[in-house]
Amino acid sequence: IVYLKNLSIMKANFFILTMVTMLVACAQSNINSEIISPVVLDEDVTDRLNEVFNGNNAKLRLFENQNISSSSDKPIYIIQSERDSESICPNNIDFPKIDFSKCCIIYSSIQTSSISDELLATSLYFSKERNMFYFNVSIQKCVDCWTSIGYLYPYGVYSLSPLSISNIELIIDSKE
Repeated sequence: IVYLKNLSIMKANFFILTMVTMLVACAQSNINSEIISPVVLDEDVTDRLNEVFNGNNAKLRLFENQNISSSSDKPIYIIQSERDSESICPNNIDFPKIDFSKCCIIYSSIQTSSISDELLATSLYFSKERNMFYFNVSIQKCVDCWTSIGYLYPYGVYSLSPLSISNIELIIDSKE
């Protein structure tokens, strides 16, 4: 029971942190923005996606996906079909079943200066003035850690299918 209570508190804290991150990102952008709420998935599917996008999962071919944004030095990728999901997962990795007619997955790769840096939250908002989506990623930098290159793979599931990568930009918010 204590574990379940702590799990619920962690989920509530994560939700609050995500909402605060989205509000700060919108305020910093100084533009007329709409926050895009993530799709709430079954807990088993969410757990499986967390395993797939774990930075330690070296077996993935995350960046062989053809939906790559070339307009930015910060790559954005989109999974909009079962075929896309199969293209990043070798046969020995089980990608969860998702109804891509109702949603898509936006993800990226962020190189960090420490393997101890932590992904805090992701959010997505839309600028009506610029006709752009902004995928905001908050990272907690490890200040007292040895420098060792690491990677984080932030992702979000949104009901925006189909979506074009030509109007998505990655924003990285690092906190120390």
